[in-house]
Amino acid sequence: MAWWALFSQATAGLDLRLLDHAATHASPPSDALVIVGIDERSLATVGRWPWDRRQLAALVDRLHAAGARAVALDVLLSEPSPDPAADAALGAAIARAGNVVLPYGFTLAEGRSGAFTPLPPVPALARGAAGLGHVVLRPDGDGVVRRVPLQLTLDGTSYPHLQQVLFTRIAPARPAPGASGAEPAVVPLRPAGAYRSVPASAVIDGSLPDEMVRGRIVLVGATAAGLGDLYSVPAGAGGVMNGVEIQANLYQALAENSFIRPLPTTWAALVAALVLLALFAGFWRLSPRGSLVLASLLALAVPLASLALAGWARLWLAPGPIVLALALAYPLWGWRRLDAVSAFLGAKAAVLGPPPARAEGFDALARQVGQLDMLIDEVAGRREFLQRVIDAAPDALCVFDRDHRLLLLNPRAETLFGRATGATLETVLAGAGGRLDAAAGELQLADGRIFALTEGISDGHRPGPALGELHILRLTEVTAIRRAEAERREMLEFLSHDMRGPQVAILGLAEGADAPGQLGRIRDHARRTLDLADTFVQLARLDHAAPQWLTCDMAALLDEAADRAWTAARARGAKVEVGHDGEPVELVSDPALLARLFDNLIGNAIKYGRDGGTVRLGLHADEAISVSVADDGPGLPESRRADPFRRFGSTGGGAGLGLAFVAAAVARLGGTVACASGPDGTSFTIRLPRAPAGDAA
Repeated sequence: MAWWALFSQATAGLDLRLLDHAATHASPPSDALVIVGIDERSLATVGRWPWDRRQLAALVDRLHAAGARAVALDVLLSEPSPDPAADAALGAAIARAGNVVLPYGFTLAEGRSGAFTPLPPVPALARGAAGLGHVVLRPDGDGVVRRVPLQLTLDGTSYPHLQQVLFTRIAPARPAPGASGAEPAVVPLRPAGAYRSVPASAVIDGSLPDEMVRGRIVLVGATAAGLGDLYSVPAGAGGVMNGVEIQANLYQALAENSFIRPLPTTWAALVAALVLLALFAGFWRLSPRGSLVLASLLALAVPLASLALAGWARLWLAPGPIVLALALAYPLWGWRRLDAVSAFLGAKAAVLGPPPARAEGFDALARQVGQLDMLIDEVAGRREFLQRVIDAAPDALCVFDRDHRLLLLNPRAETLFGRATGATLETVLAGAGGRLDAAAGELQLADGRIFALTEGISDGHRPGPALGELHILRLTEVTAIRRAEAERREMLEFLSHDMRGPQVAILGLAEGADAPGQLGRIRDHARRTLDLADTFVQLARLDHAAPQWLTCDMAALLDEAADRAWTAARARGAKVEVGHDGEPVELVSDPALLARLFDNLIGNAIKYGRDGGTVRLGLHADEAISVSVADDGPGLPESRRADPFRRFGSTGGGAGLGLAFVAAAVARLGGTVACASGPDGTSFTIRLPRAPAGDAA
């Protein structure tokens, strides 16, 4: 908009008024200039205009005799006089003076539409003139004369202004300002009547003292209102001024180089861009009130700066385009802000949900503000409710931001850590005097209490408060649970060492005794209790001991299990057959746990199979590994076939812990076990993965 206004003169009204104010602040009129006016008194004394050119010749001779420095005869003499002798007399007077410059005008050229041709003085006058120049004045669009073209160019020929020709004659060593360009310059105009003026009749009749014109520059021109040489000028210069006075102002501007020249359009556009950038920088950084103050100050500063620039550097920057752009920028930016605020309020209201009631307001924005106000109240209530829930939680809760700094905590957490808002997690835990076991996820305090740490991370991508991720730490006291686990471990140690020792001793004594019947029963019962203790200990350890994952060969494990069962099989006349091709079958598992469960299955197959029977071990490998153990005995009792792996289920006098251990061990290794039992025997099939799952590993 500013660029368009600069080129289209859209704000010329404002700009010209300010320019008039700047142009009327000129220096005092020069004493070196005198106007000889063809005024009403002269017309009454000498006669009606046009005068006989002998009268003008007398005027020139009288000025020359009085010692005028130079004379500018601002009278168009392009038509010859009816009396050639009068033209000759005037031409002779001009030639005798040698310092008279004459004007010429322009007329429409014949046969060329819109073209002009110069009208010089008649040759009899032009031959003796010291110089010729045009006296064209170009009013602005409002009809007011402010600028004078110092050069006119027609058909490639340059025509200087009359005053420029006069200035060049007076000061030949100084180049006339603006002589090289045709851009109209703004002439600072003094009020009408400011220059010393004398009647032409007083010069002709000799009544004017010579001192009035001696050594001065004399401008001769029409000043009588009836001669029509009047022009509209800025109000500060009187509103109306005759042509010869404008010529006097122009000559003084040339002598002082006081023209006001317009700033080039490119520079004016750059200034406008800088002002607008300053305004928008203020929009981005200031509050709405500050933006209004800034826009007002800029709109006031630009015209003042234009006036200061005209007075100081004699350059004119039209302020209207910039003020227009400022006047449009502020409401447009205000609308954009309101639009953005409205969209923001709508988006936030949509996130918070529908309000409990319809909001009222004068306009849409007021209704949105009311809606958001109700939603904020509702959210505040929900937050208060949530705070009560957090406070009532049975566990200690701490909420940390993305930088792991404490935001809030409930009373139970405050009892543990105190009010440590803003502290980091490490500082909070250290302040409690505890020891953090990061691997186990537990905090043990100095007083012996143990807390399990559970961490939750909020979804930072959901719309809501700009908090990003929130880390929620819950501390659950597990002191009693850990004590129970310790007691359980002590019990296992008791079963493993204190209870097994006497049983081993009983077996040793029974083996060397001489009474086979009674001692044999003691030996059998001792072996049975020892087996029960071993199996129970192994089964209990599965609950808290992690498998030892190693790469092993399943075929070799089966061969070793068959070798270990050879003695028991020989005692019953049975055989243990291993069915595989001899190639290694590798997997990642716990070889010790596999050996234990194979011993249990093979031992059961030998014990409950047929005397002299065969126990068959099978191995099949594909995506997983399948191992089967089958006997040819009578099968499981009907009471065990529905759930052969339950604990303490009797299998011919056994407690059932062996199969329970097998099922638990296979599950711990990530596999499955199936049982098929009938009158012709029982078969167990174990299917294991080649490698543990990620979590298990």
